[in-house]
Amino acid sequence: MIIVSGETVEFIKVPKGMALGVVENAPYLSETLVLQPGDVLFTYTDGVTEAMNPRGELFSESRLQESLLGMKNRTIQEMTEGLMQQVLTFADGSDQSDDITMMLFKYRGT
Repeated sequence: MIIVSGETVEFIKVPKGMALGVVENAPYLSETLVLQPGDVLFTYTDGVTEAMNPRGELFSESRLQESLLGMKNRTIQEMTEGLMQQVLTFADGSDQSDDITMMLFKYRGT
C-alpha cells in the first residue's frame, strides 16, 4: 500500500504472480514505483489482514486501509505501533495464526 503525500491510502497495482521468496531462483517481473516526497510505502504479510477476532472475522484489507488513513499524518513509528495495537485489539485475545510483519518507509525526497 502507499500513503500518497499524507492524503490517501491506496493499494499498489501489481501483476498477479507468485509470492516473493516461495520458490528459490524463480523468475519475477520487475516494476518501478516512483515515490513523491512525503509518500509512505507500507508492506505487510497476510498475518495482518488475516488476524482473526473471537467471532471469526478477519482484520481485512478494508480495515487496514481505514486504519492507515486514520493515522496518515502520524510519524512512521506512531503508525507502526498504532497499527499493531489496532490488530491486537481487534484480535481480542484470539490465538495468532500467522506471522504479523509490517514495514513502513517514508520518502523524504530531496
